[in-house]
Amino acid sequence: MDSRVTKLVLLRAATPIAAPNPEDKQLLENLIQAVLADSATCAYAFVQKAFHQPLSQERLEFYAEMGTVASLRALVRTLEELCDRNLVSEVSNLQIPTLICHGVHDTVVSIAAGEA
Repeated sequence: MDSRVTKLVLLRAATPIAAPNPEDKQLLENLIQAVLADSATCAYAFVQKAFHQPLSQERLEFYAEMGTVASLRALVRTLEELCDRNLVSEVSNLQIPTLICHGVHDTVVSIAAGEA
C-alpha cells in the first residue's frame, strides 16, 4: 500500500509569508511585545476582531479566556515564526491537488495575501 499523501486540504490556512514587508514584520514584532506585556488584553482584542458578526458579551469573554489559558510561550513562538518564515518556496513545491478553504470575511489573512 502506498502511504504517500495524494491530496491536501488546507483549512484556515495562513499565508506562506506573514511579513512580506518591513511594516508587516514590525506589526508582528509589536504584537509579540503587546502579548508579553498583557496577554489577556491582546486575547480580548483579537477575539473582538476575529469574527465577522458581533459576539455576545458571554461568547466574547469565553473565547478571550480560551486565549489566556493557552501557552504564552507557544503563542510567542508562533508569532516569531510568522515574523521570520517565508514558506513561498515550500508551498510552490506542492505537487499534489490542494484545496484551500478560506473565509470570505477573514480579517486576519486576506484572500489577496493567500493568492500571492
